[in-house]
Amino acid sequence: MFETIVGYFWSVVLVYAIAGFLFGVPFVSFWSRRLDPAAHGGSWGFRLTILPGVVALWPLLFVKTLRSKSARQTPPDTEGFCSAGALRRMHGAAFLAIVVLVPVICGAALLIRPNEKQSVVAQLSPAAFAESVPLASSRPDNLPVEVTLRTDGRHFQVQLDIARPLEEPVVALYWSAGHLPDGVPSDAVFLGSVWGPTRLAFSLPDEAGKTPGVLTFIALVGEQRVVGTLPLNRR
Repeated sequence: MFETIVGYFWSVVLVYAIAGFLFGVPFVSFWSRRLDPAAHGGSWGFRLTILPGVVALWPLLFVKTLRSKSARQTPPDTEGFCSAGALRRMHGAAFLAIVVLVPVICGAALLIRPNEKQSVVAQLSPAAFAESVPLASSRPDNLPVEVTLRTDGRHFQVQLDIARPLEEPVVALYWSAGHLPDGVPSDAVFLGSVWGPTRLAFSLPDEAGKTPGVLTFIALVGEQRVVGTLPLNRR
């Protein structure tokens, strides 16, 4: 239900943006001078600068354009606070600043961003145990995931090496003492979310050291379904 509402919302946003763009192009090219004589003779830099605002506010500007009585340009007020020529020069400077600063800021952000494996994964995943436990099988079906069972002698954890992004946008990982064909038992333990490509580690409940268990990967978008299972059978 929630996913359907979100889908409708983004559809409305897309239609609104397309309508705004279809109105915005002729508005900045011809009709803007009806509302503001200072826009007459503005450069394309000025028109591109105001286009995003026109797209965002197109219903209001559409009504104002319809209500405008005349398309005749009135002489700009050269004695006012700021003349049309000065406005256009400021708009041109603002456009050049945006063109120069936005790529610089975005590039700097990419250079200084923290490494995902050192930040997000380090916060969400515990430190890996030193000893690995051999498994009869290490690959869950239908998933590009390599599973390693690790222990410190008392507790266990599973380490997932994910080779590429998963086809499912949201995948949850459960551990249970057994599994059902259509999902997981009611007493299954939720371990966390799975994505890729990356390396993740999840702590298993204490009973995992005494009871053979199963890892179940569940797709959570739309109808929940099993996308992969892996019995943790040791060799």
